[in-house]
Amino acid sequence: MDSVLSTIRSLINSLKKAERQVGEYVLREPFTVIESTITEVAKKAKVSEPTVIRFCRKAGLKGYMDLRLSLARDLPKPVQNYKTVDFNDSPVKILEKTLTCHQDVLSTVLNSIDVMQFTKAVDLVSAAKQIDIYGFGGSGLIAMEAWHKFFRVGIPCNTYKDAHLHLIGASMLNPECVVLALSIHGASIDLINAVNVAKEAGAKIIGITGTKGSPLGKLCDVTLPLDCQEPAPWLYRLSTRLAQMAVLDALFVAVATQLNEKGGGKFIEIPDSISVKNI
Repeated sequence: MDSVLSTIRSLINSLKKAERQVGEYVLREPFTVIESTITEVAKKAKVSEPTVIRFCRKAGLKGYMDLRLSLARDLPKPVQNYKTVDFNDSPVKILEKTLTCHQDVLSTVLNSIDVMQFTKAVDLVSAAKQIDIYGFGGSGLIAMEAWHKFFRVGIPCNTYKDAHLHLIGASMLNPECVVLALSIHGASIDLINAVNVAKEAGAKIIGITGTKGSPLGKLCDVTLPLDCQEPAPWLYRLSTRLAQMAVLDALFVAVATQLNEKGGGKFIEIPDSISVKNI
């Protein structure tokens, strides 16, 4: 059976404007809705309470209380209930806790990501004449992986390891270009400088960051925030990096599919000459 959020996603574009505002708010803040009254949700969505009720019925629910109960049933457990790794755990227990945490993180991202922002990101990348992918440190490794994917679709793209090259590349962009900016904290000064230069050049900025309301987020045309719980505080943002890569993978697949439908995709296959059978 489909989750209530999946149902809302499938019908969001067919709703009237006011009802769509409710749906967008529920998709954006599902955990908040669980704890909110109908009056609070109506105020946040800038609609009337009867509109909230009409939205619930359009989604196949009996009413607002049914919406809250369905969300509580479908959403993963709150972050504070996650089990964390400690130094006394056995290797097997660490394996179990880490993979369970990763599974929960991906489920949380799926249920909380702003689907309207994600769709906008897909449209921007699909229409771009060039994309630059910015990231430093661990995010730089993910930027390289993303570059490899988008390169194979035939979209001209660049990524850089050096902060000065980021700035030079950013200055050469134009309004037909898009920057994918990757950062866990969204506060790297080198990244912010490069994004500022790209923005001044007219490029559109898509930020994928682990921190809501970060300096990076304030510069972006589209922000995909990833609030993730780590399996242990002393590990280096493992779950956030996993979520970052998963969202990038989803973005890549959506862009590749969209370009293929329009006849603009160039899916580059690995030549037979470098396949395993010939090595």
